[in-house]
Amino acid sequence: MGRRWLVWVIITRMDLSQRADQLFAAAEAQDWATFRAGFADDAVIARNVGGAESIDDAMKTIPLLTRDGSTLRYENARRLVGERSVTEMHDVVLTKPDGDRRCLDVCVVVEFNDDGQVVRIDEYFDAAQARAMTR
Repeated sequence: MGRRWLVWVIITRMDLSQRADQLFAAAEAQDWATFRAGFADDAVIARNVGGAESIDDAMKTIPLLTRDGSTLRYENARRLVGERSVTEMHDVVLTKPDGDRRCLDVCVVVEFNDDGQVVRIDEYFDAAQARAMTR
């Protein structure tokens, strides 16, 4: 019985990692409908700067990062997968239309429900570095 439990945990963790990949890929592709679909209706995004907000409120501001034609990429990912969460450190790279490249080191904790939808994201980053991203 212990071995069967271990197999279940491995499959679940692999699935959560794949779900995180899909979420980040949707953001990179600026496919905001797919990105939003990965979240439960009552999901929350909390940041060490600015506090927490509902996913619907966050969806009003997140796409603004690329509204000027900038591209968004996640690079240098380091990931730990738990039973119901994915913790990832990565560089958020925003490349402006003129080629100016800006980078922000972020730690994000993504919590999932039993249906594999995101119920909470906690993001941690340097506020001064983040302000420079949007200038």
